[in-house]
Amino acid sequence: MPQCAGFTVHATYNCHGSTLADVLAYNQAHRCVTSAQRPRMLISMSRSFSLLFALGAFSFCGGRAAPQSARNDSPQLGKPVRSGASKGYARVMVSETIDGRSLQRDDRPVAMVFFASWCGHCRDELAQLDKMRKRYPQLRIIGLNAYEEFREFSDQQRLRSYIADNAPWLTEIVTADEDMRATFGTIPRIPSLFLYDKRGAVVAEFRRDKGPPPTQQELEEAISRAVGDR
Repeated sequence: MPQCAGFTVHATYNCHGSTLADVLAYNQAHRCVTSAQRPRMLISMSRSFSLLFALGAFSFCGGRAAPQSARNDSPQLGKPVRSGASKGYARVMVSETIDGRSLQRDDRPVAMVFFASWCGHCRDELAQLDKMRKRYPQLRIIGLNAYEEFREFSDQQRLRSYIADNAPWLTEIVTADEDMRATFGTIPRIPSLFLYDKRGAVVAEFRRDKGPPPTQQELEEAISRAVGDR
């Protein structure tokens, strides 16, 4: 029977789960898993991935089952917002995009969204912002790419491919490293969205650690205030 001191896990993660077939195929090809071991390996790996998913990806990109109290505690529309959002705006506006272009502040209202290509709820939020930008063409949208390479879920090449295929309109993307996230008062979970008026004043913030992503109605109300329609 072939022996193996250990095995390398190669899997694709997102907010909806993990793939096991590729992992088993990889390890069997490297003589780490025999046919007799596959059933036990599958059960063991399923349990391990469930734990990894719960403690890893879910800590950044969670489900919509947050309690209502969490949403009520979020400093969103009509409520005081944290000073970190203002500091974050100033920091982003002197940053460079992943393409090496310097951002410049202008007189447009701005939406800044923290996201990663592997995060399912981030994809949903980008899709909502795509609809909103068509309705409010004066809105500037800046993507703040965070945790992209967390546990090797993705990398910069995959990010660029994802943007080209799913959000080609998102032409201003900044890498949100730990220092940048700290200027916003830390961003432990994504997606998180911040809206500013044309003067750079904070209009609304939707922090994922404080509640579910905004509904389309909440988002449109916040954007309407940011562009000055209300």
